[in-house]
Amino acid sequence: MRFDNHDARIRYYELLLEGDLDGVPRYPLPGGFRFVFFRPGDRDAWIGIERSAGELTSYAQGTEVWKRYYGGREDALCRRMVFVENAAGEKVATATAYEDITGRDRSGSGWLHWVAVRREYQGRGLSKPLISYVLGVMRALGHTRGKIPTQTTTWLACKVYLDLGFRPIPRNAVHSRDGWRIVRTLTDHPALAEFPPASLREILAVWLETERLVLRDYVDEDFEAYFRLKSDEKTMYCLQDIQLSSREEAERDFREVLADAASLDRRFYFLHMERKDTGEQVGSIGYTVRETAPQGKLVDAGYFTYPAYWNRGYATEALRRLLAFAFAENGVYRFSTGCLTENRGSERVMEKCGLIRESEKPDWTQHGGKLKTRVEYRLLKPEWTGKGMAELE
Repeated sequence: MRFDNHDARIRYYELLLEGDLDGVPRYPLPGGFRFVFFRPGDRDAWIGIERSAGELTSYAQGTEVWKRYYGGREDALCRRMVFVENAAGEKVATATAYEDITGRDRSGSGWLHWVAVRREYQGRGLSKPLISYVLGVMRALGHTRGKIPTQTTTWLACKVYLDLGFRPIPRNAVHSRDGWRIVRTLTDHPALAEFPPASLREILAVWLETERLVLRDYVDEDFEAYFRLKSDEKTMYCLQDIQLSSREEAERDFREVLADAASLDRRFYFLHMERKDTGEQVGSIGYTVRETAPQGKLVDAGYFTYPAYWNRGYATEALRRLLAFAFAENGVYRFSTGCLTENRGSERVMEKCGLIRESEKPDWTQHGGKLKTRVEYRLLKPEWTGKGMAELE
């Protein structure tokens, strides 16, 4: 299994490590880089690094986080917040020797916060020198022990912390045991040998089940199945606009799917659909977030299965589970989909799942050299639950 170093496909657990600061090894920066401390006016550079690394989704979120962590304490950052600069003076990485902002930790330990490397500089050997340097800063400030809050979605950073001698604090090892099992599986770190490995089912944040099916996020190992499905002419007959015609096109498309699923501001929720009993691929189902309104996400959905699974209830079973995920777990307010009128089987699936037909568009789209009619269906969250929005809150 291969995951991005900041991957939202991974089930989220909060993790906390601690260690002795006197024993932390030091690693030199690669040539052309240097350490500098925070100077007034560096806030936007910090936000830019964190956004590039996937820790933040927007500038506005960055200003909110900055205010919560560092507001009114910028003077202290001049000896606590460290940046890595390249030869041109551009700040490309950062970490801070700080404290527990909740005020609950009375141990006197220093806390390492907001470690991030700009996306284009990841893999250049900056993270371990940066972290070891900032832990040295923490020791120079008088702390003998350090604590590092992190999460399973940044599993690769966990490996660096473990390499530096930090270990899960006992309480967190119990409360987030499954999280550490995930990190053990992804890193195979000897320090986590006491934690049993986690299965793919336990690792993936989006793993939905029905009586006969598993609907889950795609992983690297699914490429061949993805290519085979989306290039199958019979399966994709009604969806020729997204049919794949070459392996190269499929590889680009699949990389985009994985990258989006790994991001914090995810838009595409199309899932691999497989049989529980045999693991055979059935098809794919999901939706794209078109817009986010105050009421919730507005999404456009679709589904397609191999002909061998038509008229056997698989698509209906999958769509019902997807609707439950969308409305109950993923903040969706409006669920929209549709099909060509000639695709009566797909329309029956929508009807069985309670979707409401809201329009018919004659000669709406070209298909197979002809203009064809399309029908549109919808379901709103109050319509799915049968309750008004006030009752849902």
